[in-house]
Amino acid sequence: MSLSLTVLFAPMEGFGHINGCHGLAERLRDRGHRVVFAVDKKFAGRLTPHGFEEEHMYSENSELPPGAVDPIFIMLNENSQIFAQEPIKIVEFCAHAFGAMMGEVRQKETQYKAVLDRVKPDVIVIDSYMSSPVLMKSGIPWVWLYSAGPLGTFNNDNLPPGWLELDYKELQPLAHNWHRVDGFVRTIHDTFEIPECLRDRPGKLILLSMGSMGCAIVDLMVRLTTILGPLHDKYSLPDNMWGQPFLPQTAILPLVDLVLTHGGNNTVTETFFYGKPMLVLPLFGDQYDNAQRLQETGLGLRLNPFHCTEEELLTSIDKFVNDSDLAQRMKSIGDRIRESNDKEVIADFIEDIYLSHKKIMSHISTRAIHCGQSPAQWSHRATVPPIVNSTTFELSIQQVFDENFVGN
Repeated sequence: MSLSLTVLFAPMEGFGHINGCHGLAERLRDRGHRVVFAVDKKFAGRLTPHGFEEEHMYSENSELPPGAVDPIFIMLNENSQIFAQEPIKIVEFCAHAFGAMMGEVRQKETQYKAVLDRVKPDVIVIDSYMSSPVLMKSGIPWVWLYSAGPLGTFNNDNLPPGWLELDYKELQPLAHNWHRVDGFVRTIHDTFEIPECLRDRPGKLILLSMGSMGCAIVDLMVRLTTILGPLHDKYSLPDNMWGQPFLPQTAILPLVDLVLTHGGNNTVTETFFYGKPMLVLPLFGDQYDNAQRLQETGLGLRLNPFHCTEEELLTSIDKFVNDSDLAQRMKSIGDRIRESNDKEVIADFIEDIYLSHKKIMSHISTRAIHCGQSPAQWSHRATVPPIVNSTTFELSIQQVFDENFVGN
């Protein structure tokens, strides 16, 4: 049966969330479905070149004057020392941030309603910590794509709290509508050549990727780049480094020997996809979970970006870039992930969700006519087969850890 659906993606603000949705959206686009992204105006033009439509959402920071700095980056720098303090301070800061996110969700409810009226989607894919009631109560089948670490999704007394450094699989079986995948790494046609200033240098090639928020913390970036290079008096990159405000990360990853990252789920899954070892320098949220699991499984190492010494960082880098066994292990993991069929499987699920919803609604309408009542009247009085209108896909590397845990 040939389907032609309209699928609306509603990711929260952030490159990691948008990129994760992008990877899944490619498969739906390739199957002939219309794919629409509801994104903040600040991301305008990033998705249309890939065959997707954009519906723009607006907030007070959507359109900044030329040269203006996004207020979120100003806030991060003003509060950067919080991330260097004890864990409770970081949790308190994140709790405040979640409160701000809730306010943003409320502000966009009217806009989401207008988007639904214009787009008329058949299925909605939501990637957000706090989902929009307008989207979830629209009567349209929806999918929750969770592109952060998995512990934050469960509320069960048998599990550790969301940001403890523990695994969860042995403690809580997954629900029948929870589907784990290795990651939705997007396909882009960007190319990258190693800059001439680095091309002929001896030694290994390292990618430093601290995420859009981590890179905005100037003091932190100064600290890391001065440790990795010979200059210690200014924030200009040393001779053995090269950088740009934005780089095609998925084009660079196949070329490097090691990745230094904040541990955001998107970068971690992309690094596994290309089979590269990594050192994780977590700042907040699920980054701590990813860092700890990497260290426990022997697939990476966790360091404190604010407190690790120069010797600790450089010694760890030397150890990992020269570990041939780990390099081969990561290569094998990357080969398996790239050969997996996750995107096709999840695209099948999305189509099945739409068909199941359509079948149930057709059943309701048929019975309502037979009873001489409207569907709305009948649905309150009759018992219909249960409908699962949300399927959760964990965008994580948990399966990699399960299969490669130290001692297996």
